[in-house]
Amino acid sequence: MSEVEILEKEELDDKVMESAAEEESDASPSSEPTPEEVADAIPDFEEPEEPYVFPSEEKPMHKFLHYKPHEEKEFSRDEWIFSQLDKEDLMEYLALEQTRSELDRQLKETREKRLFCAFQLTVSLAAVVAVVYLLRDNPTILVNILYIAGIVAGLWLWKNPKNKK
Repeated sequence: MSEVEILEKEELDDKVMESAAEEESDASPSSEPTPEEVADAIPDFEEPEEPYVFPSEEKPMHKFLHYKPHEEKEFSRDEWIFSQLDKEDLMEYLALEQTRSELDRQLKETREKRLFCAFQLTVSLAAVVAVVYLLRDNPTILVNILYIAGIVAGLWLWKNPKNKK
Protein backbone atom coordinates (compact mmCIF):
# COMPACT_ATOMS: atom_id res chain seq x y z
CA MET A 1 0.00 0.00 0.00
CA SER A 2 1.19 3.47 -0.69
CA GLU A 3 1.58 6.14 1.94
CA VAL A 4 -1.48 8.01 0.64
CA GLU A 5 -3.64 4.92 0.99
CA ILE A 6 -2.36 4.31 4.52
CA LEU A 7 -3.12 7.90 5.53
CA GLU A 8 -6.63 7.71 4.00
CA LYS A 9 -7.29 4.46 5.83
CA GLU A 10 -6.16 5.97 9.16
CA GLU A 11 -8.43 8.99 8.61
CA LEU A 12 -11.37 6.71 7.86
CA ASP A 13 -10.66 4.60 10.92
CA ASP A 14 -10.63 7.79 13.03
CA LYS A 15 -13.96 8.89 11.49
CA VAL A 16 -15.52 5.47 12.13
CA MET A 17 -14.32 5.56 15.73
CA GLU A 18 -15.71 9.09 16.20
CA SER A 19 -19.06 8.18 14.66
CA ALA A 20 -19.21 5.05 16.81
CA ALA A 21 -18.41 7.12 19.91
CA GLU A 22 -21.15 9.63 19.02
CA GLU A 23 -23.69 6.85 18.44
CA GLU A 24 -22.77 5.27 21.76
CA SER A 25 -23.27 8.55 23.56
CA ASP A 26 -26.62 9.13 21.79
CA ALA A 27 -27.88 5.58 22.04
CA SER A 28 -28.22 3.28 25.00
CA PRO A 29 -25.06 1.53 26.24
CA SER A 30 -26.31 -1.87 25.10
CA SER A 31 -26.66 -0.95 21.41
CA GLU A 32 -23.58 -1.65 19.32
CA PRO A 33 -23.29 -0.98 15.60
CA THR A 34 -24.09 -3.97 13.47
CA PRO A 35 -21.52 -5.26 11.00
CA GLU A 36 -23.64 -3.91 8.13
CA GLU A 37 -23.53 -0.40 9.61
CA VAL A 38 -19.75 -0.58 10.03
CA ALA A 39 -19.33 -1.88 6.48
CA ASP A 40 -21.51 0.95 5.16
CA ALA A 41 -19.48 3.55 7.06
CA ILE A 42 -16.20 2.40 5.45
CA PRO A 43 -16.00 3.34 1.77
CA ASP A 44 -14.66 0.79 -0.71
CA PHE A 45 -11.06 1.32 -1.74
CA GLU A 46 -9.93 0.77 -5.25
CA GLU A 47 -7.06 -1.66 -5.34
CA PRO A 48 -4.03 -0.37 -7.27
CA GLU A 49 -3.53 -2.01 -10.63
CA GLU A 50 0.08 -2.92 -9.87
CA PRO A 51 1.43 -3.25 -6.34
CA TYR A 52 4.26 -0.90 -5.44
CA VAL A 53 7.64 -2.60 -5.58
CA PHE A 54 10.34 -1.21 -3.36
CA PRO A 55 13.73 -0.57 -5.03
CA SER A 56 15.38 -3.33 -3.01
CA GLU A 57 12.84 -5.84 -4.40
CA GLU A 58 13.33 -4.92 -8.06
CA LYS A 59 14.77 -7.67 -10.20
CA PRO A 60 16.70 -6.56 -13.28
CA MET A 61 15.43 -7.85 -16.58
CA HIS A 62 18.89 -7.99 -18.13
CA LYS A 63 22.11 -7.46 -16.22
CA PHE A 64 23.69 -5.71 -19.20
CA LEU A 65 20.94 -3.12 -19.34
CA HIS A 66 20.57 -2.75 -15.56
CA TYR A 67 24.03 -1.45 -14.67
CA LYS A 68 24.11 0.96 -11.72
CA PRO A 69 27.63 2.09 -10.81
CA HIS A 70 26.55 3.58 -7.49
CA GLU A 71 25.37 0.24 -6.12
CA GLU A 72 27.79 -1.76 -4.04
CA LYS A 73 28.71 -5.30 -4.91
CA GLU A 74 26.80 -8.00 -3.11
CA PHE A 75 29.95 -9.87 -2.06
CA SER A 76 33.18 -8.19 -1.11
CA ARG A 77 36.06 -10.57 -0.47
CA ASP A 78 38.03 -8.08 1.60
CA GLU A 79 35.09 -7.15 3.82
CA TRP A 80 34.36 -10.80 4.50
CA ILE A 81 38.01 -11.54 5.34
CA PHE A 82 38.27 -8.49 7.61
CA SER A 83 35.16 -9.57 9.48
CA GLN A 84 36.61 -13.07 10.05
CA LEU A 85 40.14 -12.05 11.12
CA ASP A 86 41.31 -11.15 14.59
CA LYS A 87 43.28 -7.95 15.06
CA GLU A 88 46.47 -9.95 15.69
CA ASP A 89 46.19 -11.77 12.39
CA LEU A 90 45.31 -8.65 10.42
CA MET A 91 48.92 -7.49 9.96
CA GLU A 92 49.96 -10.97 8.82
CA TYR A 93 47.10 -11.03 6.31
CA LEU A 94 48.04 -7.58 4.98
CA ALA A 95 51.67 -8.69 4.57
CA LEU A 96 50.53 -11.76 2.63
CA GLU A 97 48.26 -9.62 0.45
CA GLN A 98 51.17 -7.28 -0.29
CA THR A 99 53.42 -10.16 -1.37
CA ARG A 100 50.59 -11.54 -3.52
CA SER A 101 50.13 -8.17 -5.23
CA GLU A 102 53.90 -7.90 -5.80
CA LEU A 103 53.94 -11.36 -7.38
CA ASP A 104 51.00 -10.40 -9.60
CA ARG A 105 52.85 -7.25 -10.67
CA GLN A 106 56.03 -9.23 -11.43
CA LEU A 107 54.01 -11.73 -13.46
CA LYS A 108 52.47 -8.92 -15.51
CA GLU A 109 55.89 -7.31 -16.09
CA THR A 110 57.35 -10.64 -17.23
CA ARG A 111 54.45 -11.17 -19.64
CA GLU A 112 54.89 -7.64 -21.05
CA LYS A 113 58.65 -8.18 -21.52
CA ARG A 114 58.03 -11.43 -23.38
CA LEU A 115 55.50 -9.80 -25.66
CA PHE A 116 57.87 -6.89 -26.35
CA CYS A 117 60.76 -9.26 -27.15
CA ALA A 118 58.53 -11.26 -29.50
CA PHE A 119 57.46 -8.03 -31.22
CA GLN A 120 61.11 -6.92 -31.59
CA LEU A 121 62.10 -10.29 -33.03
CA THR A 122 59.21 -10.20 -35.51
CA VAL A 123 60.10 -6.69 -36.68
CA SER A 124 63.81 -7.61 -37.00
CA LEU A 125 63.06 -10.71 -39.05
CA ALA A 126 60.69 -8.77 -41.28
CA ALA A 127 63.42 -6.15 -41.85
CA VAL A 128 65.96 -8.86 -42.76
CA VAL A 129 63.53 -10.48 -45.19
CA ALA A 130 62.80 -7.08 -46.78
CA VAL A 131 66.53 -6.29 -47.20
CA VAL A 132 67.25 -9.71 -48.71
CA TYR A 133 64.27 -9.37 -51.07
CA LEU A 134 65.32 -5.88 -52.20
CA LEU A 135 68.98 -6.81 -52.68
CA ARG A 136 68.44 -10.13 -54.49
CA ASP A 137 69.83 -8.62 -57.72
CA ASN A 138 73.01 -7.23 -56.09
CA PRO A 139 74.71 -10.15 -54.26
CA THR A 140 77.93 -8.33 -53.23
CA ILE A 141 76.10 -5.76 -51.08
CA LEU A 142 73.87 -8.51 -49.67
CA VAL A 143 76.89 -10.61 -48.66
CA ASN A 144 78.55 -7.59 -46.98
CA ILE A 145 75.34 -6.82 -45.00
CA LEU A 146 75.04 -10.45 -43.92
CA TYR A 147 78.74 -10.48 -42.78
CA ILE A 148 78.19 -7.29 -40.75
CA ALA A 149 75.01 -8.67 -39.18
CA GLY A 150 76.84 -11.90 -38.25
CA ILE A 151 79.74 -9.97 -36.67
CA VAL A 152 77.35 -7.76 -34.65
CA ALA A 153 75.40 -10.83 -33.44
CA GLY A 154 78.65 -12.61 -32.47
CA LEU A 155 79.85 -9.57 -30.48
CA TRP A 156 76.52 -9.29 -28.73
CA LEU A 157 76.58 -12.97 -27.71
CA TRP A 158 80.19 -12.63 -26.53
CA LYS A 159 79.39 -9.56 -24.37
CA ASN A 160 76.12 -11.02 -23.03
CA PRO A 161 76.66 -14.71 -22.27
CA LYS A 162 73.48 -16.65 -21.46
CA ASN A 163 74.59 -18.15 -18.13
CA LYS A 164 76.47 -15.54 -16.08
CA LYS A 165 78.25 -16.85 -12.95
